[in-house]
Amino acid sequence: MTYVANRKGQDRLGVLVGKRHGNAVERNRLKRIVREAVRQCPAETTSFLDVLVQPRAGTRMSFHRFSEAYRLWRKSVTN
Repeated sequence: MTYVANRKGQDRLGVLVGKRHGNAVERNRLKRIVREAVRQCPAETTSFLDVLVQPRAGTRMSFHRFSEAYRLWRKSVTN
């Protein structure tokens, strides 16, 4: 994950999933998992970020696993 602070008043998300991750169905599944995990983890501070998520090829990602990782990452970045 890469991030930079923004002054837009809200978090923004970019998800890069290349063809190495499989067919369109698998790529879209990864993007849905990332978007939903970020949506369910609201910003608990007034610092807003532009976040770019680029999963590694061959990574099996479950919603709960990514959601917890994102929550912990977000807490460490904003503190």
